[in-house]
Amino acid sequence: MMKQIFLCTIVLLSYALLPAQPISTSSYETKISSGKQYMELGNYAAAREVLTEAYEDREDPELIPILAEANMKLRDYRQAESWYRRLLRRDRDNEFAELRFDYAEVLKMQGKYDDALQEYQRYLELGTDAEKKRRAQLAITGIEMALSLPDSKKGVSVEALDRRTINTRTSEYSPALSPSGRVLYYSSSQTEDIIEVTDKNDPKKFFLIFQSELQKKENRDGTTTVEFGKPEQLGPEINRPEYHSTNVSLSPDGRRMFFNRIKLGEGN
Repeated sequence: MMKQIFLCTIVLLSYALLPAQPISTSSYETKISSGKQYMELGNYAAAREVLTEAYEDREDPELIPILAEANMKLRDYRQAESWYRRLLRRDRDNEFAELRFDYAEVLKMQGKYDDALQEYQRYLELGTDAEKKRRAQLAITGIEMALSLPDSKKGVSVEALDRRTINTRTSEYSPALSPSGRVLYYSSSQTEDIIEVTDKNDPKKFFLIFQSELQKKENRDGTTTVEFGKPEQLGPEINRPEYHSTNVSLSPDGRRMFFNRIKLGEGN
């Protein structure tokens, strides 16, 4: 009995003294393979998730351009900027010169026009894609025109609508105002989750058309605020079950609505 206890003690001590085991190659390679497959399938959210985990495991620099692209596709421009900057600041041999165009686009989408202008100009010097060069030159012209305008002539300011009502963590598409300007129509899933069609009976798995009306709100200080109210989903004559409904537009008199009704995988 004493011998058995002694042997068990030795075995337990042996396990306790083992160093922390590194992540297995097979597990890491599986993440890389899955992430690249998700990119090919256009499932950029899943690709970003699994490749971010892989990067945290080993910090492989080869994953940086893929993660930059995934974030750009998801319109997470802040994260995309971070990955592109991390990649290009080390690129002394201009191996990733073509990605400077994407970096410039990401900067422009965030309103960082001075930085975007610099990156577009660098792309014209280093890039080789004729179409991207044409687009870069157009972007440069547009930015220079905008920056040359006096502050009083730069047009109206752009502000995001209330994140508690209209804007969600996912995406809203094709806003259309009624002729009176009092009703806003747009397409959204009205969910905080990434859309994956796993339940055809769950309306939150589909993009649907909503409307929101301008409402007056009395504030505590006695002032009145006019803002769009809680959105309402349009009826089944517009939002047919099991279909995505998007790309809203209205006739000039506001009496007709035009939109796309899409059933993925089975044609439009």
